[in-house]
Amino acid sequence: MLCRMRTPFTCLLLLALGLLTSAAAAQSGPFFPAPALPEPANVLILANSAQEQSVSLARYYAQKRGIPEDNIVALPMPDAETIDWTQYADAICNPLHDWLLARKWINEGERGTDAQGRTHGLMLGHRIGYLVICQGVPLRIAEDPALATPEAARDFFRLININPDTDPAKVSKLLCHSFASVDSELAAMPSRLNPVFGFVPNPLYRRLQPGPMELSMIIKTARLGGADYKAARGLVDSALEGEKRGLEGRVYIDKGGPFPLANQWLDNAAKAFGEAGWDVVVDDDKLTFQAGTRFDAPAFYFGWYIQYVSGPFAEPGMRFPPGAIAMHLHSFSASSLADRRQWASALVDRGAAGTIGNVYEPTLTLTHDMNIIAQALLAGWSFGDAAWCAMPALSWQGVVIGDPLYRPLGPREENTRGPRVGTYDQYRDVQAIMKLEKEGKADEALLLALSCYSRRPGCAIALKLAQMQHAGGNEPGAEMTLGFMAILKHMDCDQRGIALEAARLLAEMKADKTALKILENLRGMETSTGFAEKVRALGFELISRSDDHSDLPKWSK
Repeated sequence: MLCRMRTPFTCLLLLALGLLTSAAAAQSGPFFPAPALPEPANVLILANSAQEQSVSLARYYAQKRGIPEDNIVALPMPDAETIDWTQYADAICNPLHDWLLARKWINEGERGTDAQGRTHGLMLGHRIGYLVICQGVPLRIAEDPALATPEAARDFFRLININPDTDPAKVSKLLCHSFASVDSELAAMPSRLNPVFGFVPNPLYRRLQPGPMELSMIIKTARLGGADYKAARGLVDSALEGEKRGLEGRVYIDKGGPFPLANQWLDNAAKAFGEAGWDVVVDDDKLTFQAGTRFDAPAFYFGWYIQYVSGPFAEPGMRFPPGAIAMHLHSFSASSLADRRQWASALVDRGAAGTIGNVYEPTLTLTHDMNIIAQALLAGWSFGDAAWCAMPALSWQGVVIGDPLYRPLGPREENTRGPRVGTYDQYRDVQAIMKLEKEGKADEALLLALSCYSRRPGCAIALKLAQMQHAGGNEPGAEMTLGFMAILKHMDCDQRGIALEAARLLAEMKADKTALKILENLRGMETSTGFAEKVRALGFELISRSDDHSDLPKWSK
C-alpha cells in the first residue's frame, strides 16, 4: 500500500528517467496558460457494445460535447471490471488498434504481435485529442504470475535505464508487476517499448507547455464511470453545470497521511488556493475529516489516507456543488467502481465532476501529484490536462474519472447564468469579504458582510458575519445574526455542519439558549451517528453548566 510508497530507490528511479524537471515546476510556481482544448472532431469515445447503456452513455456525451457520432468506438467486451491480459488484447487493445488504423486516426509503420498477443507497431503519430472511456468498459487488468520472468524484468530495467544488478529483489517488490488499469494501458499504446511488466514514463508529466512530439507519445484517456450508469452520466451533467454557472464553494485539504511527500503536495495546493482567494480549510490531524466537522460547499477536496469514505462524506444527503473536483489518495481508491465505499466511486456518487484513483498499488511517486493538479486547474487548465500533467507513469495503475474537457475555473458562461440566489452563490461574497480582510480593510469587510447578509442571507454568510462581529466585540449582534438558525427545522446536509459550527460559536459567547435551540433542531434531522454524538455532547455540556434549567430543552441521554 502507500505505506511502502516513498523509497530511496523510487526517487532515484524518477531522477534516472528524467521525469523531474525544474524546481519551479515541481513547487508552487505559476503555470502557463491553459493548453487549447482538442476540437470535438478529435475526441474519440470508447464503449462496450455488449451493454446498450454503455453505447447510450457514449451518445449522450457526444451530443453534449458536439462530438461526431462516428467517433464512437463500440466494441464487444467482457462484462467485468477485471480482465486478464488475453482478454485485454483480444477484446480491447487489438480491435481498437485496428479501428484506429482503418480510419486513419493513427499512422503506423511495421507491425507485429508481442508475447501477450497485443498488436504491436511503431506508431508514427495520431490525431486523438482524448479517448473517453465509458462505463461498461473493463477497468483493470489482473496480475499474471506467469509473466514475472527474469527476461521480463530485464526488459523493463532496460526501458528505464536501470542496471538490474543494482538490487533486483527490492525493485521487483515495488515495480515489477503486470497488473494495470485498462485506461493507463490504452494511454501507452503509442509507446514503441511497452513491456507488460512495470510502467512507461509519461511524456506529459510536469510538461507545462507540451508540444506535438510529447502529445504524439500518449493517448490521453479519461473515464465516464461510477457505481452505475446514472452516476457515470452525472459526471457529464456536473461538468456542464459547473461550466454554465461557475464553480462556487470552499476548498478542503486533508493532510496527516503517512509520508511527508504527499503532505507537501497538499501544503502547496493549499497555498496556491489561498493565494488565489479561495476559502481554504486545512486539516493536518492524522485522522481524516471527522463527522460533525463543518464541510459545506466543497468545490475542491484533496485528501488522504483511509481506504473507505467516512466523516462528512458519510452524512445522509451529502452532495458536492455542481462541477466540484474531489480526490482522495489511496492505493486502491479505484480498485472497484462498483464498490460505493471506495473513494473514486463514492465521490462520483455524491456529484463530483472529476476525480482520480488507482486500481492497484501504484507507489507514491508514481501516482497523481495533487499539487500539480491544483495549480493547473487554477491556471484554467481542463481537468483532463491537469490530471495528465500530474501523472508520472503510463501502463500503470492510475485512472482519470470525469469529462476531460471540463475546465472548472475556465471562462464562465455569464450570459446563461440565472439570478444569484442559489445556495452556493454566497461563497463568492465570502471570498470578497476575505480579500478585504487580507488587505487590512476590516471596516470595509464588515460593511460588505452586512450588505451581503441583508441582500442574500444564507448560513455561510451569516456565520462569517457573526464571526467578524464576535471578533469585534459585538456579541449581541453576532447572536442576532445567527438567531434565524434556531427556527430552521430542515437543512441541507452541508448547512447542518454550519449550524453546528454556529452553535459552537454561540456557546463560546455564552449565548447558551440560542445555541441549544439550534442543537435541538439538529437532533430532529437525519444525520450520521458521529454527527449526532457531536450535537448531543455539546448540548449536554451547555445544559450542565447552567444553573437555571427552566427554559432549557429537556434532553434525555
